[in-house]
Amino acid sequence: MAGKRVHLEGLLGRKVIDLDGNNVGRIEEFRCEERDGETVITHFLLGRQGLIERLSIPGLAYSALLPFGARKGQVTHKIPWDKMDLSDPKHPKLQGRKEEVEEIE
Repeated sequence: MAGKRVHLEGLLGRKVIDLDGNNVGRIEEFRCEERDGETVITHFLLGRQGLIERLSIPGLAYSALLPFGARKGQVTHKIPWDKMDLSDPKHPKLQGRKEEVEEIE
């Protein structure tokens, strides 16, 4: 993906699958930082915690998120930018297996 630009708003809500075709979750939020005067993505957050952060409501009860797409038992995955294949931004893929990525609370 070096040098390619992707519109982040087009990635929000996109389902991510792993190498085995398993559903990892939906892209709900991004982590970024400034490097050499440019803003770069460091991580993607998939799942409930990402949705909570995107909506900026960390104290809100989980039940209030159900209309926004949250699901019971949904785990949040933190995926480094270099582990995400965005060659087809409409169908992002994890470059690895679901079990290999970090889960966060």
